[in-house]
Amino acid sequence: MGWESIYCSLVLILVALFAMLVSYSTVEGERMTNFMRGFDTEQQTSGESSVLEPRDTLNFGKPGGGQSRNALSSSQAGTEDDKKIITVAMQALQLYFEKMNSGDLIDIKETEAGFRATLNSSLLFPSGTAAVEEGAYPYIDKMIAVLLEFPFSVRIEGHTDDIPIHTPRFSSNWELSTTRAINVMRSFVERGELSADRLCAVGFGEYHPIASNETPDGRHKNRRVEIFFNLGGEKSSV
Repeated sequence: MGWESIYCSLVLILVALFAMLVSYSTVEGERMTNFMRGFDTEQQTSGESSVLEPRDTLNFGKPGGGQSRNALSSSQAGTEDDKKIITVAMQALQLYFEKMNSGDLIDIKETEAGFRATLNSSLLFPSGTAAVEEGAYPYIDKMIAVLLEFPFSVRIEGHTDDIPIHTPRFSSNWELSTTRAINVMRSFVERGELSADRLCAVGFGEYHPIASNETPDGRHKNRRVEIFFNLGGEKSSV
């Protein structure tokens, strides 16, 4: 009879384990659904979104306001969970940017470690300057909302075309691209109260073009800021 008792105990333990796994899966699914709903219903009657409304709706950034993924066991926070987080975050941003009619000024692509949002510099800065324009803040705030919900690390890259710049403020495109990346990073920290150790910024000047600098359209595409949202602690895109 001794072995039967042991067998029954093992079966009960397995049943309890499966029940816990099913419960966890349901909670995560509801959490992601609520996150998407927050983005989908954010528009105010004026057609403009409120600042960080997803954060307020989801009650993140407040005591007891959500479960950190870092608190989950390694078996729960595996590759499949990472894929779900990446997909939900990408879809939320794409939906918002489409509503804002951003056109070809913003492009979102999945990467090996997460995804990349490429913003044309004209959306963020006046020509030849590095001060973030007021009109860029709604876009930045939506990306902040994603970072408040999910534990991405962020790498912000500044890029320019190959037209030389030499002003009292910027002696080359390196300084311009680096300062732009840093100012975007500062906006993330100051407006979202994000931990600075989740972010880094770098400037590449004209040396990482994505199009030919021989045409105005090519130079327009090369003037950009790339924001990499990475899971697993990876901050580098190269």
